[in-house]
Amino acid sequence: MKFTEILDPQRTPDAEFAYLESELQRGTAKLFSVELPDSCEPDHTGFAVCYACGMYRMRFTDEIRYSGADAQFRALCTGEEKRFPTIEEMMEYLRGIRLADEDGESEPLPRREMPETEREALTLSDPARRSVRMLDPERLLRDVTAVVRGQDSAVSAVVRYACAAAAKSCPLRPCSILIAGETGQGKTLLGKTLAQAMNCQITDRAKHYGTITVQCNELTENHDVSRLTGASPNYVGYGDENLLSPVAENPYQVIVFDEIEKAAPRVLDVLMGVLDCGEIMLSKPIDGRSVLDMRHCFLLFTTNVKLERAQQKPVIGFCSTAPDAKQEPADLSTVYRNALVARGMRREIAARFTDIIRFEKLNEQSLIDIILQAIQSCASEYGFRIGYVCPEIVQALYDQIDADGFGARMVNRAVSGRFDLYFASHEAAGSGLRWNLSGAPEAPVLQKADE
Repeated sequence: MKFTEILDPQRTPDAEFAYLESELQRGTAKLFSVELPDSCEPDHTGFAVCYACGMYRMRFTDEIRYSGADAQFRALCTGEEKRFPTIEEMMEYLRGIRLADEDGESEPLPRREMPETEREALTLSDPARRSVRMLDPERLLRDVTAVVRGQDSAVSAVVRYACAAAAKSCPLRPCSILIAGETGQGKTLLGKTLAQAMNCQITDRAKHYGTITVQCNELTENHDVSRLTGASPNYVGYGDENLLSPVAENPYQVIVFDEIEKAAPRVLDVLMGVLDCGEIMLSKPIDGRSVLDMRHCFLLFTTNVKLERAQQKPVIGFCSTAPDAKQEPADLSTVYRNALVARGMRREIAARFTDIIRFEKLNEQSLIDIILQAIQSCASEYGFRIGYVCPEIVQALYDQIDADGFGARMVNRAVSGRFDLYFASHEAAGSGLRWNLSGAPEAPVLQKADE
């Protein structure tokens, strides 16, 4: 489609805008691929139109270099979002753009000169807007995997999505990742670590990401949905803040919905709207807004549901595949979505996640890394900085731990049981000193690193 066709009432009559309005009001965002005039570079781009928070919004998906004379079209080429209170005003804005066709012979369309105050009102002036930036994915991966051990492949995928989401200035919906895996593999820890790692690359503290954790095992009844949307008038809790209230103050949040499979069906119904268009209706308005805009949030859902690839039957003979064998989808995300549906999740919910990523079972090296981390963390609670741990102690803890089915939680339990009283019985001489932990596993010895 040529962009000039949108501007021409004969090619795009007003009835088309009336139909577009009905589609947008139902929450359907539209993305058109449009061909731009010769005075634009690039000559093709996307044209996005949506309805959110009571405003009709439109923008080009790319920043366009425009050499023509129309100031109104030039403002649209910057890539910034234009907002309009009615579909008629959006239509009039488009009709007022003067662009020649390919031959340069078309007459300018009728145009109403807008007052300066009205022009400023239609220009996006969102105080929460941040300039488009790209986080360093390698640095972000390094910072996150320093805490979340043994899941480098899965974390790398999440980091790529996080960098892309942080760079969007006008997202149509939030990025939503479902992380599946056994308990104790680091799924929730990733959600709690991601915002901190992203903030290390954001210099303006006023624009840092926050972290919200929603325990879905506390939302097992349908009426618990009020903890997300707020209680209705005349009900207990009306006026109290809900779990998602921080989004109204800072729209940039990493929200972790932990153990989503335990949430009640009504809770999942509300989250469907969040996954689809990034909005949630509130029972009580916040700052005069009855719709909470979550498009800039990064949503992480965790589940303990075991997701596995379908096992194919062995084939006898020289054929590599059986002639009637059903081919497994190449996209693992599709395999995992089908596995979730087979385990009871509604298909319309499983289809809405941006991606589904599986955490693997921790291997031997990962457990050793987690043991060293746990010792350092335990020691820091008593004022010690551990720089070295002898292999005998690590091996003894590794032999003691039965992580099968319990993951890293058993590591923390074993380390606390062995070293809590030991560190408590010693006094740290200076917080800046580093200590070595050596000796026998039954009788560890703390020594200053420089001794």
